[in-house]
Amino acid sequence: MIHVSIIDDNLVGSYGDKPFSIPMDLDLYHELAEVANKANAAATVEDYNAALDTFESLLQIDYKKVIEDGANGLIYINPATKEFFLKHEDQVSTVPMPQALVDRIYDSIDKSIDYMPLVKMWTRWLRNPILMKKGGTDFSNRFFNFVNMKYVHPKLKTTLMEEHGLTEEVAERRATMYQMKITQEGLLNGYKVSEEILH
Repeated sequence: MIHVSIIDDNLVGSYGDKPFSIPMDLDLYHELAEVANKANAAATVEDYNAALDTFESLLQIDYKKVIEDGANGLIYINPATKEFFLKHEDQVSTVPMPQALVDRIYDSIDKSIDYMPLVKMWTRWLRNPILMKKGGTDFSNRFFNFVNMKYVHPKLKTTLMEEHGLTEEVAERRATMYQMKITQEGLLNGYKVSEEILH
């Protein structure tokens, strides 16, 4: 049996004894539902197995191709290590992207969000002359973990609870955002809070 449903931004379910979860795509959902109906109404085992094969083929996402094509050749993914590197023409950077950055690129793809600001931010980071002195990979990991920090916006959380009637758990999830904003040009936009001194 094939089962397809939508939870948050994902298509989830199972086909045969295999579970799946892929990013939401309405057109794909309709295709999957059509194949599921054929499989579930199949009169023979051969028809059912053929429908399962078709269904499985629709679930395949070549992230490597999606990322490399979408970044206009600016990202190289090492097929052996699965590490991401910045690429310009035939030159590949020596410092791999931090895993947190890679995960955020995948997350952006899953949510159909433009991830080029992340790539531009990484390009600017690699131009930092202090980078090699501090030890490329470790320093980069610490930098992006800082950029990737989240917090719950207290005013928005309160508004969601008081004015919209959301539970604390749901309001907290909806009010969670990144502390550092990344502009379209890959610049970091943050605020520093300090106490005003009047004397």
